[in-house]
Amino acid sequence: MQHLLPLYLILCVLPGIASLTVLSALAARLKANGLTLYLIAYGCFTVSMLVNLVMFYLGINVSEEISPGIFALLSLNIPFSIVMQTTLPLAVNEVTRPPGKRWIDMAFILTGVIELPLYLTPLVMGYSRETQTIFFGPLYPVVAISQNVLIGYSIGVIIWRRRTIVDLSIRRYILAVGIIIAVFLPAIAFDQLYFRGVDSINAVPITVILSPLFYGVLSLATLYCGVRVLMASPHQVDGTDPESPPAEKASLDIVIRNLAAKSGLSEREMTIIPLIAQGLGNKQIALELNIASKTVGNHIYNIYRKLNISSRYELLALLK
Repeated sequence: MQHLLPLYLILCVLPGIASLTVLSALAARLKANGLTLYLIAYGCFTVSMLVNLVMFYLGINVSEEISPGIFALLSLNIPFSIVMQTTLPLAVNEVTRPPGKRWIDMAFILTGVIELPLYLTPLVMGYSRETQTIFFGPLYPVVAISQNVLIGYSIGVIIWRRRTIVDLSIRRYILAVGIIIAVFLPAIAFDQLYFRGVDSINAVPITVILSPLFYGVLSLATLYCGVRVLMASPHQVDGTDPESPPAEKASLDIVIRNLAAKSGLSEREMTIIPLIAQGLGNKQIALELNIASKTVGNHIYNIYRKLNISSRYELLALLK
């Protein structure tokens, strides 16, 4: 077991490194705040996996005697963990724009700011030089629960506000991420709350094993969806062509949001525009959105009226 765990972690981490590369390329191309925040969260998650890799490689468990250096390594991972749990819901809010977004974001940031110094006190976690062990304070369960609440919030908002994500490829990926997180969340929560009972590296519970697996599955999904988006328009990946107009450098999502801000488009109308851009007819759009074809026609009429255009060709011209 002690020799298999590092190999298992390496196999889970490698797709994550590739996913970070893909996400970085997408962030450079799209220049979207939500994607940048998600990239930060994903990078912090990767750091946590690398710390776990070092721990398992050394054959050390938090319940056994550890040196001050190993405790310093664990402490170094704390800021990354807090940044990850904060930026994930911030990224979701940036993409879905829920009501009260500004105040919700401030609450998340404030939570992270409070948790960071708490981690440096015995109230959450500490180190005993006499016994060379880590001990957990009375506030540790509270902090662990708050982390899972933020993850649960992200899943709920993704499901609730999924229609506001106008790009279908991005919407499908975000929904896939939400489903993956929802599947693994019970094990992650159990891991955070009860891993203190682990006695040795040979008795690691299945919940600890699932955290790297969760990271690996998430990485594979990111690779699959991210590469598809990059291949869809590879000439726009770096976004460095100085002669290209600003609208060509931005994603379709950003262009539509700009049009919506100027013309007062509804969320449903914002969802229909990229489907029109894909060349879908009214019936195809109706099937895609599970609404009546007549309703689609009414929305398209409102789009034309608000944008002061009269045809799909004019709409496509606005999206260029």
